[in-house]
Formats: sequence, C-alpha cells, structure tokens
Amino acid sequence: MPERFSIAQVSPYPWEDEHEVNAFVDALSGELAAAGHRVVVLAPSHSTALVRESRRRIRAGDLFDPDGAVRVLGVGELLPLASARRGAMPAPPLDISRTIEEALATAPPDFVHVHEPFAPSAA
Repeated sequence: MPERFSIAQVSPYPWEDEHEVNAFVDALSGELAAAGHRVVVLAPSHSTALVRESRRRIRAGDLFDPDGAVRVLGVGELLPLASARRGAMPAPPLDISRTIEEALATAPPDFVHVHEPFAPSAA
C-alpha cells in the first residue's frame, strides 16, 4: 500500500480569480487527492464568508476534509490596490501571513508546496 501524505498547497492569488497558478494548484490538488493524499489549499479569497469559515476551521485544527476531497481555505481577503501595476499583486496584509502560519502550526502537513514563493504574496 503506498504511503499517504497530508499536503498543503499555498497559492498567492485569490482563489476565485482565473489564474494559471490557481488552475495548476487545482489540477495538482485533485490528482493528489485521487491518489489518496489529504490536500488543503491555502489561498487569499474575495469571499468574506469563506475567510470567516476557514479561520474557524483553522482554529479548530480542521484543515483536511474527512472524506478525502480537496479543501480550500481562504486565509484572508486580498483586495487589489488601485495604484498597483496592472497584473501585479499587492503585498498581502499581515493577517494572511498569520493565518497561514496558524494553519500550518495547528495541523502540520507532511509537505507544503508554495507557489511563486518570491513574489510579495501570501505564498
């Protein structure tokens, strides 16, 4: 029987945005979950409701779906700045960094895959 891992994928882009990084994270997460791994996606969101529910789950240490589905957690609202370069991401608010840190501390995954780690972003 192959070894099963818990994996966190961190995207710097709001999950609702159509972006090639989010598309890659979504496809990879689905493949990993289909192979039997527990997968959570940590990404900014435009949805206040998703962020609120996600923070509740993070505080409870409930990162992974018990049925093996990919769980997406909104780690904070990321609002575009009017003065930001077109296509450039604004620096994330500190609450996003703290929320990601809390998620990784309350239910430490075996692996963390950080997408675009050098950009000023959630990743």
